[in-house]
Amino acid sequence: MSKTYKVEAYALNKIWYKETYSVKANSVEDAKQKVIDCSKDAELINDQQSEVDDTRYEFNINSVEEVNQ
Repeated sequence: MSKTYKVEAYALNKIWYKETYSVKANSVEDAKQKVIDCSKDAELINDQQSEVDDTRYEFNINSVEEVNQ
């Protein structure tokens, strides 16, 4: 059964910026991979990107938290 996870990550594109995703996944590792792969199950809910291209030069997962619904 899928759970919902909140994933916070930092992406580098000229500057580091924070992205927050809501992800439906079967595990923490699955949630991380869906964010890395830009899966349709990983919905971007907030980012602090300001006027930079969409290309990520580097990407780091900061935290993964299960969301109780």
